[in-house]
Amino acid sequence: MQLRYTFRSDACWTLIKIVDPAFGTAFPGEAPPAKTTTSPDAASRTRN
Repeated sequence: MQLRYTFRSDACWTLIKIVDPAFGTAFPGEAPPAKTTTSPDAASRTRN
């Protein structure tokens, strides 16, 4: 699942910001792939 967020942090990052406002708030601007440690955790909470 970490790969998913890594790919989305490029082109579909804008889509995630629109769909998940909380996700965009947690990572303002562009979230670098290096933050994969926090990305899946925060995303899981928002999706669930």
